Amino acid sequence: MTSRPVPPMTAARRGVAIFGESVACGYALGALGGIIVAEAIALFDGGFDPSYALALAIYGGGFAAGVGLIVGLLVGSVLALVVSGCEARLGTRAVARLIPVVALTITLPLAFLFGLIGGTVWVLAIVALDTTFTYAGARLLAHRYLRRTEGAPLH
Repeated sequence: MTSRPVPPMTAARRGVAIFGESVACGYALGALGGIIVAEAIALFDGGFDPSYALALAIYGGGFAAGVGLIVGLLVGSVLALVVSGCEARLGTRAVARLIPVVALTITLPLAFLFGLIGGTVWVLAIVALDTTFTYAGARLLAHRYLRRTEGAPLH
């Protein structure tokens, strides 16, 4: 029995791959950020009751995972367009350098708007958390994108 040949990895396929990875990163990092914020709220809410902290972490992490999924869809769709449209003109290294810039350009205004719910400290905390997680996730996406263009294994 012969197997089918694997089609070459084109820019469009790399765009689809970065879309899927962006959604997964948004979901995972959103959940982690929600748990961190929920635990901070539980700590500063007067006392530390473990059952209250656990319930708050479950609900906060679940809600933030959903928000991260939606943001991952938004960022991933733009990154897929950037990869498939700009790779031939700019080259793979320039596109990889654009990935964190595009991701931060999309998420920072959203984080700032969400931060306006609270006071100044809340805005700074949400923007710092968003910047840290978005940059880390975007660097991971850029690294995996470059590995995919070089044909190296992704582990």
